[in-house]
Amino acid sequence: MVGGELLKGSLAEMSVIGGLAIDGEKCGTAFALLKPEMFENNWLREVFTLCVNMHQAGSRIDAISIDAKMDARHREKLVRCADLIPGLVGYDGYCAVVLEDWRKRTMLSELSEMALSGGFATTSKEIVEKLETITSRQRAIDNALNDNTSIDFWGAVMKWMDSLLRPNKDLKSGWGLLDQRMGGFRRKGFYIISGRSGQGKTDYALSLACNMAAKYRVTYCSMEMPSDQLMERVASRLAHVDGAILRDKVLSPDEMEAVTKALSWARAKTQLTIDEQARITVEDVENKILRHNADVIFIDHVGLMQHAQRKNHWEGIADTSQRLKELAK
Repeated sequence: MVGGELLKGSLAEMSVIGGLAIDGEKCGTAFALLKPEMFENNWLREVFTLCVNMHQAGSRIDAISIDAKMDARHREKLVRCADLIPGLVGYDGYCAVVLEDWRKRTMLSELSEMALSGGFATTSKEIVEKLETITSRQRAIDNALNDNTSIDFWGAVMKWMDSLLRPNKDLKSGWGLLDQRMGGFRRKGFYIISGRSGQGKTDYALSLACNMAAKYRVTYCSMEMPSDQLMERVASRLAHVDGAILRDKVLSPDEMEAVTKALSWARAKTQLTIDEQARITVEDVENKILRHNADVIFIDHVGLMQHAQRKNHWEGIADTSQRLKELAK
């Protein structure tokens, strides 16, 4: 629950400041779209003014740098703003709400001023002129927003058209039907395999990793299952030997030969690295990608990663997922 003074400001205003506290470098929309006077809450306006000055000076903006320039008594409010949003997904929407609220307040204030100063001292012509001024100002804002959207849209169109002339670098799974339906996995993409417990998510992910490792460098991060259990599943799949036989170590000579040949082939033909580090962070994932020069990295599973402190576990997972998505880009 947010404290009394901050409740005087809209949740959108708090979310804008919260995003800047999380990572100001990824919140450029706020500086492009908003001005300090657009914040209704005095404290939030003060913080945004500080962030604007830091942005113009080229300084890094996050909770630590903002806190360093303010009194310690402001720290709790800043933390509340950051805790309000699980990540930066939808951040542009918060900025748009702040802008929209400011526009409505401005128009209502000007209309109220007209009503209070009206009466016999104001002519109908003056009222019409005042209304036209208010309307023109708002239309100018709309035009500016629409122009920016058009530039962004056509820029995206040209970028996409240019991509049509380049070779397709999507990552293929090696499963014909899946590749046909999906077109492969996009590089810089972030994908989630979901399902209830016990429905085979790990088997599916491991099979996919083995298939893709025949063509790409693949790192499989397993925080739930040790490597020997993973290798049982890999051997079962490659050698076509029942997993229970491998688990109980009751292989026939022919089955042992099949497993040996399959794993020898895998060693020569695949580029699969299995990593057992527990409670990895997003920074650990980045380091592993760089260390192994991975084309693809599997994380089994995101729920077991080490998350930033949030109100509950699910908010922590949402924040980690968003950071992984940003890392993929």
